[in-house]
Amino acid sequence: MPKATASKIVGDLEGHLRVRLLNRTTRSVQFTKEGAIYYKRASAWLQQLPDIDDVFDSEHVKPRGRLAVHTSS
Repeated sequence: MPKATASKIVGDLEGHLRVRLLNRTTRSVQFTKEGAIYYKRASAWLQQLPDIDDVFDSEHVKPRGRLAVHTSS
């Protein structure tokens, strides 16, 4: 992703949250205290997504039974 795109996305997120997430200088980018908290919580949530997806991949949602196919001769 281009830096400009990433900067816009982070800026939009900061505007939405009304908090600064990153301290940016010409030489470095570092989390603010709030940014570190946001990152930690968002990362934990994202790590749970595979478990959430697995709920819908269980046996009870897979098709089963007989399938009748009728074709014309």
